[in-house]
Parts: sequence; structure tokens; C-alpha cells
Amino acid sequence: MLANLFSVELWERFSFYGMQGILLYYMYYTVAEGGLAIDRATATGLIGAYGGGVYLSTILGAWLADRVLGSEKVLYYSAMMIMFGHIALAVLPDTLGLTIGLVLVGIGSGGLKANATSLVGTLYAEGDDRRDAGFSIFYMGINIGALVGPLITGWLQVNYGFHIGFGAAAVGMAVGLTQYALTRKNLPAAAGEVTNPLPSSDRNKYLLIGLATLVALALVLVTGLINAGNLANVMATVAILASIAYFVILLRSPRVTEVERSRVMAFIPMYVASVGFWALFQQQFTVVAIYSEESLNRSIFGWKCHRALCSRSTRSSSLSLPVCSPPFGPRWDPSSLARR
Repeated sequence: MLANLFSVELWERFSFYGMQGILLYYMYYTVAEGGLAIDRATATGLIGAYGGGVYLSTILGAWLADRVLGSEKVLYYSAMMIMFGHIALAVLPDTLGLTIGLVLVGIGSGGLKANATSLVGTLYAEGDDRRDAGFSIFYMGINIGALVGPLITGWLQVNYGFHIGFGAAAVGMAVGLTQYALTRKNLPAAAGEVTNPLPSSDRNKYLLIGLATLVALALVLVTGLINAGNLANVMATVAILASIAYFVILLRSPRVTEVERSRVMAFIPMYVASVGFWALFQQQFTVVAIYSEESLNRSIFGWKCHRALCSRSTRSSSLSLPVCSPPFGPRWDPSSLARR
């Protein structure tokens, strides 16, 4: 089953980074060039807001898994949303396809990111010597997909247009989803377990909260209170507030022991550092993408590197992880480490 989850995550990353590699160009290129002719500053802000939305949606994905559906079902339905989102980008015209596609891919990616690693954890018992090696192999699949995706979608965009590139992302996700659907029944029972079921008496309350949130969101969008120009700042503010609320809930929860609470406190500085890292990481889809398009000499021995691949190449782990994981994965075996 590790191979199953490896493949799903590989194809999801293939589609996610393949789409991201050409998304900014699609937004600000002129109509004659196949784009939407969105102002460049607005386009980069929307990309940033989209990235923030993906990470925010992991909270929703994790909550649904813990309280309502279980990790396995959330992953399955999230993968379906991602596929339909890429189809919308490939088929629907103009901003309609962009809006529907990014909403579906963003929410779906958050649900999948929040639960894929949890499912890998269910494959091994606590203390199993294969656990760390399994996660290394799984992470290798992430980076293979992240490396290959921009190569293919970028080449297709140059030769056949943006929508064909987005279509390749949809096909990749469909392959991963089909393979997972055929084998998901082989996952252990723990994969579908709802660890903290939501009481039936509370379901209507949370349903009303969800509906009220959607109505409020629709109102602020319709009235222009939130628009394309300020969406990135709004998303950043929401992410900060959500992070604070998340830690407050963890630290105040009666279900958290004193030992666990001390570990949460110790994790906070690491969390802040990771926020800085991922904020810089996301620049490969905005600042670095523009730089590789306009200022970077992309010619290598007569071959011109595609801008999507060049901007993606800023993350060397996309290549180093697939190369290093096979030889180093088996060395996570504690008994092997003890012998050394």
C-alpha cells in the first residue's frame, strides 16, 4: 500500500506543480499570447492568496478527517476535487475557469496534504523499523512529481497552449485517482477511523456555522470589501489569526496532556521559522517566475530551458530527494544504525 500512496502523491504533486509552473504566465500574458491579460501585480497577489488558501484549507481537511469522515475518505474526495479543478482550468474559458479551477484545486490540495502523510503512518505500527524508511520513500514520490510536472506542462504550453498544459495536469491527477480508487480497499482499518467523532447533537450547529461563513464570504466578495487587489493581504491576515487560534485551542484543550502541551510550546518557534521558509518558497511561483521569464539566461549549450522549469529548479530537493532517497532509505533501519 505504500506504493499506492506513493503514486497518488506523485501524481498530485505532478498536477499541482505542473499547473503552478504556468499559472502566473496564463494570468498576465496578453490574450493574443493565450493568457487572461490580468495586471501583473494583481496576478502575483492572486497567486500568493491561492498559496495561502491551500495551507489554510489543510485545517479544514484535518478537521473533517478527525471529526467526520476519516483520513481515507477525505483524501479520496480531495483528489476528486483536484482533478475537477484542473479540468475546469483546461476546459472553461477566461476567469470563470480560473476561479472555479483554483478554488477546487486549492481546497482539494489542502485536504490531500493534511491526510496523505497520516495514511502512510497507518501502514506501520508504532516502533516499526520500516516507518522512517517508508516516509522517505513517500517523500521521494512527492519530489519526482514536483520535478516532472513543470517539465511536461511547460513544454505543452509552449507548443500547444495553456489549456493543453492544464489538461496534462488533469490527466496526471486522473491517473493517480484511478489507481487509488482501485486499491483503497486494501488500506488498514485505521485509515478510515474517525479519531474524535463529532457528536450528532453538534452537527447542525457546525453546519449552520459553515453556511453562515459561506454567506458572509459571498457578501464581502459581492460588495467589493474583498477584491483581487487586497485578497493576498486578507489571506495573510486570516492565516495569522488561524495559526494563533489553532495553538490556543491546542494549549487549552483538556484532551492535551501536560507533556503534550510542553511539546506544543517547543514546536512554536519551529512553526514560525517554517512560515518564513514557505513564504520564501512560494516566491518561485511569482518573483522567480517573472525573473526567469525576463532576466534569466536560460540557454544551456544551445538548449533553452523552459521558464516554468527554471523557476521550479530553485528547489533543488525536487532532484536531490529522488536521487538520495533510494540509497539512504534502508539506512533508517534502527538495527542497522546500531551496528554502525
